[in-house]
Amino acid sequence: MKLSLVAGSLHFSGYARPPRVPYLTEEEKASGMGGKAVISCLFPEQIRGEMRASIVSFETSYPEEIKRKVLANWSGYGFA
Repeated sequence: MKLSLVAGSLHFSGYARPPRVPYLTEEEKASGMGGKAVISCLFPEQIRGEMRASIVSFETSYPEEIKRKVLANWSGYGFA
């Protein structure tokens, strides 16, 4: 097994692979072996344990007037 970190991705070679994978070479298809990749969708700051942006939520993203109106009509919208 070969493991390498390439631009936020982990690449694993030499793994058994499922049949009919379109991106494999003919040699990989014939051998029944291929690679797997795990792609990191984290920002570099998050890997270091830092936050890039603020938390987005109902509580932090809307003005008080909108929040009050939504909460007052919550059951009318069909929520419990």
